[in-house]
Amino acid sequence: MLRVLPHIDGVNSMKQIALLADADYKLVRKAIEHLLYHGCLLLLDIFSFRAIYAPTAEIGIFVGDKEMQEECAQYVALPFGRLGRAEEETVTENQLVELYLRLRQGLTVKSFCMKHEESMKRIDVRRFITFGVIKGFLYRVHRYAIVASPKGVRKLDNERRQKPGSVEAEDVLRQEKYMDVDIGSKSRISELGKFLDGRHSFDEICTELMISEKELIATLKAWGDVQIIYR
Repeated sequence: MLRVLPHIDGVNSMKQIALLADADYKLVRKAIEHLLYHGCLLLLDIFSFRAIYAPTAEIGIFVGDKEMQEECAQYVALPFGRLGRAEEETVTENQLVELYLRLRQGLTVKSFCMKHEESMKRIDVRRFITFGVIKGFLYRVHRYAIVASPKGVRKLDNERRQKPGSVEAEDVLRQEKYMDVDIGSKSRISELGKFLDGRHSFDEICTELMISEKELIATLKAWGDVQIIYR
């Protein structure tokens, strides 16, 4: 437990915590479950500027709760000195309400920040999103990959059955040779196949394969017959 605690910072995933603590993943997971049971921490999705968030029905509570709005303003405001003048750093409660209401499905955090650059330059984006999730008035719209064509399904089934040294296995390795992205090892292009059934989120795939979302998207493009669904 003592080896795990220093690496719980709201940024590292459980798998990253296990690596940093040089501990077995299953033991780290049990330790975190223990802390979660006693209310010592909260589990959040991995933050990403490619992620999509939208308001829940609970947004009405935030809109009408001045005390929560003041708490939010204090939590998300950037420290003094980051922008030069103190008056430029203040963010009002009304501005926060308007910003949260403008989050929607189909709009990534990155696009949202670019669209509202003037307002967001005074706000810690990670804290802005985290506050809404913790309070329950924001939810994460997850992305899932699924093989779209019958040909792709047959390819996926073949990969699950193939053996090292077979013709099919060699085809997979040759495919990876011409990919523009390196995902760590030759076996990972094959490992990706088991996640392309629409039941595994991008977060799960990235964590299991230890790759970035950018690498995952590039790899999925190389397949050519995969659709991305949001839910």
